[in-house]
Amino acid sequence: MVLISKIIKKFMESVYYLSSIMVIYIIKFFFYMKNDLHWKLLIQVFALTGKQNKKVFHIYI
Repeated sequence: MVLISKIIKKFMESVYYLSSIMVIYIIKFFFYMKNDLHWKLLIQVFALTGKQNKKVFHIYI
C-alpha cells in the first residue's frame, strides 16, 4: 500500500511538472493573441492546474 501511494505521488509530480510547462507555452501563445475571451479561458485553466504551477507562473511572468 505504501509503494502504491509513492508511485501515485511520483506520477502526480510529473503531471504537475508537465502541466506547468504547458501553462508557460499557453501563456506565451496568448500574449500574441491578446483576446479577452482567451484570457478568461486561460485564467480558468490555470486555476485548475494547482498551486505548484503558480510558482512557475510567477517566475515566467
